[in-house]
Amino acid sequence: MSLSSRSGVASSEALGATFDGLLRAVEDRSRLVGVRRVWLEMAGRPVRLSIAGERIAEIFLTAYRHLLLDPEDEPKANAPAALDIEVWDETACNWGRPIRYLRDCLPRSRPFGRAVLGQSGDSRVLGYQSHSLFGILDLEKNRLVAAVEDVRRLSLFERGKPLQPLLFAWHGAIGAMPLHAGLVARQGRGVLLGGAGGSGKSTTSLLCWQAGFDYLGDDYIALPSADAGGRYTGYSLYTSTWLTPDHSRRFPRLAEKAHYGNEAEDKLLVLLNEVDDTRLTRSSPVNALVLPRIVGGSETTYRPASRSEAVRRLAPSSILQLPFIDGQAALNRMHELVQAVPCFWLDLGTDFPGIPRAVMSILSEVSDG
Repeated sequence: MSLSSRSGVASSEALGATFDGLLRAVEDRSRLVGVRRVWLEMAGRPVRLSIAGERIAEIFLTAYRHLLLDPEDEPKANAPAALDIEVWDETACNWGRPIRYLRDCLPRSRPFGRAVLGQSGDSRVLGYQSHSLFGILDLEKNRLVAAVEDVRRLSLFERGKPLQPLLFAWHGAIGAMPLHAGLVARQGRGVLLGGAGGSGKSTTSLLCWQAGFDYLGDDYIALPSADAGGRYTGYSLYTSTWLTPDHSRRFPRLAEKAHYGNEAEDKLLVLLNEVDDTRLTRSSPVNALVLPRIVGGSETTYRPASRSEAVRRLAPSSILQLPFIDGQAALNRMHELVQAVPCFWLDLGTDFPGIPRAVMSILSEVSDG
């Protein structure tokens, strides 16, 4: 998982100057083409998003719609943001970025699927580059700059989870640790659903949403440290979900709104706010940790899980799948969580309406913390 290093690349000071130059170039060009600016709430903090280009604005704002602040709740225009995100469409703006490749400015790199990640020697500056998207995050300046070379070539991953590796890095840096888990809530009380891919957490999350639960995510959520009273709050990152052929048959209403990718993408993308934009929530208390698993049979049952079982189930995919994340800090957060909330196995049956009923029964058994 380590990043390869190359010698002779810019120092941290030079990287900072390069980043500052990129920001100035973006700002100068944005004055010519016009920019749409909105405020989001990420992990409870104000984030300013500036986008140049109508098509890319539509894609990003669809993915982030549930995080948009209402106009009356927006900070003043000149208010400081916890993070500034600036995105431009190179084609619409008729202007290419001044940095073509991450390797030209970041000394450490590694493959990430069909993309490449970059990192400065001091890990202050991080980068992501694919065939269609280029982004740099400066964790000291709390600014993320991204350029889309060709909107038509964005992968489903980049459409459904825009800038995910860089945004997850920022969340981790502010202590809102990204975890590989789902989160649903009912009447202000939430259930974190942990487990590796194929464990049933997406199915459980989506069935709960259809049954009237609030939905915050089915694969990744952000979890800051506990408050002064020892209570945890989880935060939504995206409301995108991915359908396999089995999911498509199980959730025909979602399949009707699915986005198809290229032949290399074996899952379909569904943006839940295009299906129903109600009950898509930014945050929820975490009152229980539930570990779904597919066991066969028709009835869904649950029973207590030990703290060690919960960590073993939650930790591997949360730590190994995410770049730029401090693995020890993530593991510590999970250990702290399982000490604070009750943990349960959820043995999934084939009677799907019984799954959200079982989750509701778990919530009825646990206290508010």
